[in-house]
Amino acid sequence: RAVGCLHFSGDGAHLFSGGEEAVLVIWNLQDGKKTYLPRLGAPLKSIVSQREDPSRLAVFGSDNAVRLVNVASLSVEGTIQGVRPEVLDVERQRYTSAVVYDPRADLAVLSAAGAALQFYDYARDDHVADLAVAQRNYVNTSDEVESPMESHVAHAAFSRDGRVLLTVDRRSDQPLEVTHAIEETLKIWERVDED
Repeated sequence: RAVGCLHFSGDGAHLFSGGEEAVLVIWNLQDGKKTYLPRLGAPLKSIVSQREDPSRLAVFGSDNAVRLVNVASLSVEGTIQGVRPEVLDVERQRYTSAVVYDPRADLAVLSAAGAALQFYDYARDDHVADLAVAQRNYVNTSDEVESPMESHVAHAAFSRDGRVLLTVDRRSDQPLEVTHAIEETLKIWERVDED
């Protein structure tokens, strides 16, 4: 089935992959062998590793849960439910969520309802901050009775040092089935150090 996420280990020795089958695959890049951690409960959407301990991964599933995985013991050490509100995906009447790693703060950054990004400390199971990426008050200009598609963050990426964040937010004033009317906005955010 489809692969939903890829992540290289910090030392470049392993590649982690996962997707629709809810299985974490650990690829040894030196000999090409692979190891599996099956039955993770939901299709995998994103994988990030902790800076302090790269043998521990945070695996984000489509069930709105984070599974803390120990790669050395091939075990799930814990599951955190309900990290963020679910975001719609047009094909399934829901939006696709963005999940990225903030290398500067060692946080996961996730799409949240209302065109926001949630900064989340997955090692401590703690909400850190929200970033409003797009305004929420817009007017429906279509003749349709249904309300317009809510703005959402479809893509996000940090620079290697974490000083710059790129986001793409999407919205439409058309019903969900009229996908050609979607508008996308690219934004570039720069972190400013406070003295």
